[in-house]
Amino acid sequence: MQAERIDFLELFAHEPRISLKAGEVLFSAGSKADGMYVILAGAVVVCNGPVIYEEVRKGGIVGEMAIVDDLPRSATVKATTDTILIKIDKQLFVSTIQRTPQFAVGVMKVMALRLRVTTQKLAKAG
Repeated sequence: MQAERIDFLELFAHEPRISLKAGEVLFSAGSKADGMYVILAGAVVVCNGPVIYEEVRKGGIVGEMAIVDDLPRSATVKATTDTILIKIDKQLFVSTIQRTPQFAVGVMKVMALRLRVTTQKLAKAG
């Protein structure tokens, strides 16, 4: 799923990296949100049990919903390949919005596209 958006990789190029091995869980549904993540290399799936909602690859983001609403994670994110991510904690998230308002628009576009895709899937299933 691609949305016309700000280049998250470029924006956070100098932030520390996190590495995951294939099969490793980044975060689980129900856990407390401690940040959102930009995929630098590799791929992750957003899932709930056996249901896979989306695969996210290089340049994509995950965890944005919980950092916006401060509620527990709604899904689990697991690496499907060896993956490198950049973590954006709440403080960096807010300061980036203040410095680069287009960042907030980029995050909203990703969230809106995900909602549209989910709505279409539900309409087809119903």
